[in-house]
Formats: sequence, structure tokens, C-alpha cells
Amino acid sequence: MSSKIKDGLFMGDMDAAQDADFLQLNGIMHIVNCVPRQMPNIFQQSLGLSYTPCDLDEVLRRPFFDLKNRDFMHIIQLIDRAIERTESVLVHSLNGINRSPSIMVGYLMVRYCWGLDKAHDFVMNKRSDIKLHESYIDQLCSLEAQIQESQPGRATERQLYEWNTHNVDPKTDEIVLIHTFLNTATTPATDAAVARRRNDTGKRHRGAAQERRLTWIDQAPEMRKLHPSLLVRPERPPGHSYSKMVATNGWIDLLDPSPAQTKAKVC
Repeated sequence: MSSKIKDGLFMGDMDAAQDADFLQLNGIMHIVNCVPRQMPNIFQQSLGLSYTPCDLDEVLRRPFFDLKNRDFMHIIQLIDRAIERTESVLVHSLNGINRSPSIMVGYLMVRYCWGLDKAHDFVMNKRSDIKLHESYIDQLCSLEAQIQESQPGRATERQLYEWNTHNVDPKTDEIVLIHTFLNTATTPATDAAVARRRNDTGKRHRGAAQERRLTWIDQAPEMRKLHPSLLVRPERPPGHSYSKMVATNGWIDLLDPSPAQTKAKVC
């Protein structure tokens, strides 16, 4: 199975890498093989294809998605140079759901200064069953932080997280990718759903549980600014199970005394 990411760039599994008709029909001249130990370079001689090995395990245990990593940046440059020469590139792994889409996400992040969520949504729109391993997501989160630090002028929240064409150079293919996503995405892209604000990019990633803190309403900063007479007064929760409780100073009873309490007071 293969998926076209953009003109000249494809991702796929081992079946796509073994399909000679598919490779020739799409003008694929370069193949990035993420599983060289499992999948040989079978068309290197017969079709004259250029193979680039990129040996990645299903669980990523070595640094890879880094702006200073030679192997990763070499793949980015290889894709760009091939597309400039109107030659197509296929990035493939074993099943095409983890390693090859992770490289596609990393490429889009570096090439267009996109955030992880934005790039991931784009690739998932091309193939809905991708499932990036947490080890890959962690490194891609760190890559996003590096992009923000290395390109502070360009890596704005709008550029990283939002699907808009306001600051896009119309001469580049980025505007085509944005319109393609907006026109084909199964879920409408809205600012509320797509613009993910990240204060701690290195620790947060897609699908991670977010840290929450419980704060009492009378401790909120905006409540402290109110006049004391406007502060919310604590109330004793209603219910007959609380009938034996004695309200202390500052509490408000929401229920009338129960018949048992009234009788006890009369006695």
C-alpha cells in the first residue's frame, strides 16, 4: 500500500517497494528503505533506482529526529533535491504505519515549519491507519521545540498549528498542501480544533494525558479581587444525609430543618 504525500513524494509499505509497475508509473527514482534488514534493495540493478538505507527499529531507541542528526537531515535534503529534479521519492517501512509516516511527519515539520499535530494530521489524512509509536512521537515533540528555537521569526503559533494561507508564499507548494488538506480532511479544521497551543512542547504529545490541578473557587485569582461581600460563601451540601451535621459559622443551610431536627429542638 502506498500514499502520495505530495507531488514527487510517496510513503508506503514493503508491498509498494516491490511493485515495479507502481514505481515506474510514478517516476520513483529514489527509495528510502527504513527496514534494510528485512527488505533488500531488489530494483537497484534492474530499474537503476537509488536506495538510501535508514535502519529504524519499531521502537526508536537512538536519537534520530534532530536538526543536528546527519541521517535525518540527509533524507530531508535528498527529498528536496529529487523533487527539484522532478524525480519522485518513496519512503517505505515494513507495514507503512509507524516508521515511514514518522519520517513524513518529520519532513513536513522541517520543510514547512509545521508543528507535530499539524504534520501528523496531514499525513493521517493521506493514510488513516497510521499509528506512530510513543518513542517516535517523543522525538518529534523535541524536534518541534528545536524548530521553534531555530526559527523564532517564522515558527509562530499560527504557522505551527493553524491551517491558513495568510503568511504562505504563493510561489511555494505549501499553499497547495494546505488547500488539499482543507478540501479533503474528513474532520473540518477549525481554529479551536487544530490550533493546539503548546507551552511545554517537549513534554506534551499527541494523545498524552494532560496534567490537571483542582482549585477551589474562592482561591481563584479573579475571585480574590472581588469585594469581600461578593465572594462566594461556602454552603453545606443539601441532602438528608447531612441532617446530623451542625453548620458552623459562615455556612448556609439550603434545606429546612428535617422533622426529626425540629422535634429534637422542641423537646
